[in-house]
Amino acid sequence: MIASKYFFGDENKNSNTNVQYVYLAVAIAGVTVAAAYLFTKLPEPDVSDSMAQENQIITNMDGSEESKKSTYLRIFFGFLTQFCYVGAQVTIGTFFLNYAHENGGFTDQKGSQMLSYGLITFTVGRFVGTALLAFMSAPLLLAICTIACCALTCAIASLKGGSGGVVCLIIIMFFGKSQVASPLGRAVN
Repeated sequence: MIASKYFFGDENKNSNTNVQYVYLAVAIAGVTVAAAYLFTKLPEPDVSDSMAQENQIITNMDGSEESKKSTYLRIFFGFLTQFCYVGAQVTIGTFFLNYAHENGGFTDQKGSQMLSYGLITFTVGRFVGTALLAFMSAPLLLAICTIACCALTCAIASLKGGSGGVVCLIIIMFFGKSQVASPLGRAVN
């Protein structure tokens, strides 16, 4: 929200000097976090949960070729799901401003503000998705989010841009950041 007002406002529209301070602040924050990790003694991770999960997988595998195929197939589709999910998430985030400007008719300032709304829905979707996992399985939630994203993508294609397309992208950010199922059936971020 600050960037939409400060960087893309009328008086700063064609100036890149304001952005250099943001990059400097991010660099300083990164170095500070790295130094904190370097000088802080971190506790050892608790591996009991992952060991229990590994033992469960081994128990479920009866050693048969069918069991091995099923496990490897599930891992492959889990990988493919994560690959497509991250690709879609990065693509929407990267090209949102271009889409809002070229297809939605928004100014850079208004497009940046709309991106802020999208990132807010992105965050809300994360918490809502986590809460929903208490009531439904991860694969079911993944299926619901996938169907919603596909329907919204079809809506964007049928709207042929405009402000409705930008709104659909914002809603996709909500469903796209909900929890997804890992290859082993657990919910992961």
